[in-house]
Amino acid sequence: MKYFLDYFLLLSSLHGFIFSFVFLIFLNVKKRGTYYMAFLILIMSLNNLQSWFLVNPSFTKFFNFTYIETPWHFMVAPLFYAFLVDFIDVKKSYLPLLHLAIFLFFSFITIRLGFLYFNYYDPKISFYLEMYATVEEVISILISLAIFAYSFYIFKSQIKNKILIKENYLTWIHTFFELGTVAYVFWLFPLILAIILHFKVPMYAYYPLQLFSSILIYWLGYQMFIQLRKLYKKNANLKRNQNTKRYDISYQRNIPTINQLEIKTCSIKKVDFSNSIEGKKINVPQDIVEKILFRLEKFEKNRGYTSKNISLSSLSKKLNTNTCYLSKVINHHKNSSFSTYINSLRINDVLQQLQNNIYVRKFTIKAIATEVGYTNSDSFSKVFFKITGYKPSDYIKNLNKHTD
Repeated sequence: MKYFLDYFLLLSSLHGFIFSFVFLIFLNVKKRGTYYMAFLILIMSLNNLQSWFLVNPSFTKFFNFTYIETPWHFMVAPLFYAFLVDFIDVKKSYLPLLHLAIFLFFSFITIRLGFLYFNYYDPKISFYLEMYATVEEVISILISLAIFAYSFYIFKSQIKNKILIKENYLTWIHTFFELGTVAYVFWLFPLILAIILHFKVPMYAYYPLQLFSSILIYWLGYQMFIQLRKLYKKNANLKRNQNTKRYDISYQRNIPTINQLEIKTCSIKKVDFSNSIEGKKINVPQDIVEKILFRLEKFEKNRGYTSKNISLSSLSKKLNTNTCYLSKVINHHKNSSFSTYINSLRINDVLQQLQNNIYVRKFTIKAIATEVGYTNSDSFSKVFFKITGYKPSDYIKNLNKHTD
């Protein structure tokens, strides 16, 4: 069992290095969060490699690696937090915890080097180092758990407020939270054992954590490849549509573009709030109008309108206002009723997807309707025809005819 675990630790580390370097070197993605995830895999691989050194007698007989043991595990939660807030695009709203974590990380390393400097052969120094290692690990797991819990709070609050929609590409993040929770339970076990045994922890206490972290490296690497594949496929489709004239709908006279259909884009008016004239027109305080407009802009950006159960009442609760104020702001600043506003956003979304992504055209009408929040294809088709003058099936057929 020990031989298998040692081999698996080394193998997972090597594969983790390959995963992370492939993502870092060959990655052509502007999202910084993807790099954070690559570094997270790299950090976990370094931690596993270090564990392999610590349990291998061939190395420990020459040098006590405890003195230069690096707390790589401490950086896992901060890097995941940095990835998450960038990936779901809310980094401006939350604390820059990664900078603080990096400072603490190097502080831990500096203290360990201090022990090495004094005299690592002294038994008393060695005992104090073991005591410090336990204290450091306690601090590390407490901070890591706090950051991990804070990340989960951000993720759930975004979904709860419909700022994030529960889409397939977010499922793996939720799974990571579940796996991460299991990993922290495995980490707590040897830590509690260390306190009970007066800082003398048998290495086998870390076996479950080491095995699980090795599996997690493979799982993360696999997930990153899947996400990048989806992203590259999407970018390739967009590039092909932009660079090839026969894929550009604006060149086809028979197929109307979004602009030609004169769909209301529901863009926010730029209002000068230096005085309260705009607010008085609709009898809503100007500070409330500003907040509602800001939250509506975020709601549109994050495709909150694709929620199936969206209503004036539910949206007003999500935006922390009342139905009267929200209705007045939408009527005045969006030039439409609430239902027209939502339908316009949904149909506009569908048209953009159909024109930019040939794969969406292969979906059934029901699937397309569900994608943007309609509960059945009939209501979607009626709204689509009312706004565009085309049935969805006819519109897709004409698009394919002119892009083949």
